[in-house]
Amino acid sequence: MDFKFKLTFFIILLFLNTFFLFSSLNEVKNRVKTFKLKNGMKFILFEKHEVPVISFVTLVNVGSVNEPEGETGITHVFEHMAFKGTKTIGTIDYKKEKPILDRMDAIFNEILSIEDGNDKNLKENRLPKLKEEFKKLQTEAEKYVVNNEFMRILNENGAEGTNAQTTADYTAYFINLPSNKAELWAYMESDRILNPVMREFFKEKEVIEEERRMRVESNPIGNLVERIQCAAFEAHPYHHPTIGFMSDIEHATREEVRKLHKKYYCGKNITIAVVGDITLKELKKLAEKYFEKIPSGNVSNEYITPEPPQNAEKTITVESNAQPIVILGFHRPALSSNDSTIFDAMSDILSGGNSSRLYKKLVIKEKKAIYVGTLSGFPGNKYPNLYIVYALPSNGVSVNDLKDLILKELFKLKDEKVSLDELDKVKKKEKLSLINSLDSDQEMAFNLAYYETIGGGWENLFLSLKKIDEVTPEDIMRVAKEFFKKENMVVGILRKKN
Repeated sequence: MDFKFKLTFFIILLFLNTFFLFSSLNEVKNRVKTFKLKNGMKFILFEKHEVPVISFVTLVNVGSVNEPEGETGITHVFEHMAFKGTKTIGTIDYKKEKPILDRMDAIFNEILSIEDGNDKNLKENRLPKLKEEFKKLQTEAEKYVVNNEFMRILNENGAEGTNAQTTADYTAYFINLPSNKAELWAYMESDRILNPVMREFFKEKEVIEEERRMRVESNPIGNLVERIQCAAFEAHPYHHPTIGFMSDIEHATREEVRKLHKKYYCGKNITIAVVGDITLKELKKLAEKYFEKIPSGNVSNEYITPEPPQNAEKTITVESNAQPIVILGFHRPALSSNDSTIFDAMSDILSGGNSSRLYKKLVIKEKKAIYVGTLSGFPGNKYPNLYIVYALPSNGVSVNDLKDLILKELFKLKDEKVSLDELDKVKKKEKLSLINSLDSDQEMAFNLAYYETIGGGWENLFLSLKKIDEVTPEDIMRVAKEFFKKENMVVGILRKKN
């Protein structure tokens, strides 16, 4: 087989591969159906009747970026509360339970007022009595709680993968159920949106506080990442971590969380994606019966303070006896930007597997690092964010030397065009990754809801394949020149104590 024939054969194969990828994706896209309720709630459906199961994803357009100053972490707190039940689920008698919860709120607010004040007499005499009464009320309230009833009902009806996720940009709830339990899902999901009861609130806050201690306070890398986030975003609310600052969690009240729920858990702010064994007619009937009574809400386009351009390199150093790490963060545009796909391509070029540039150079050849990776979109994607490159140095290699080696590889993207062969491999990998992500019903449901909420519309999920195919070596060079600059960089270093 001569070279000319081989080349022609390869081009034909490449064309057929791309054609079938586009065809299969277009076929999926054409089967997606949507509708909107009178209250503005959006539903996206992809029917799959091969197996009698359904994946449901409820995505609420609220994340830590929407939290008022001094109330960080309350979005995550509500996510926990969403599993504590409603006025009818999780309690043996809500009418008797409610006055106790209200009294606990009043006492907790008084405790906060005294603890934050300067009245020594109140702290010595009144405060101990209040704490004792609060403790008794907690014990009294627990008598009415049916522990984990929300989850128990779902599990007894065959639910799998029930979970939730709070991020800077959104809050998502995941449930997979047999298709004959679709009405159960509709009843329970709408009930916890309409009638959540934040029982065991103060007990759950202690769980979240411990979660923060483990993830940040006692975790050197977690501590470094939070400091990078705070340094990178001085004006924009990406500044504060999703889990919240400890003092804000400790001071969080049920009233603050109720206000957040009332404002954002409304029809206009919720998208539900459904993938599985249910028809459009069946889903519409359930949606109108259970979800249309949710208030439409009045969530306007909130003004979010943009982050001013960074004009000097920032460096954060943490000393610890833990494994050293170097993290480089570069400000980049939001997911909606045309350059977003180019950052994804660069991630594959730099760290997408054993043949990627950083891995091959730093881990395999020079053995300067034991691991390298990239993260495109931290801490969120809705607004301009950070493109992250990180590496763990090998024993005896300084983090500063590793930082310089990483920058050298990044700057090559500014000065030398990526070869067409290297870019084609990346494109193929990205396309297959996109197609594979649609094989999982839950992942597909999430992607549909995510793109509808964050990515400018669910259709953009399917347009991303075309965008990947259009990336050129010139695009890579242009974006690298624009964003891989030291004055646009935040450096985080975790090094051994001297």
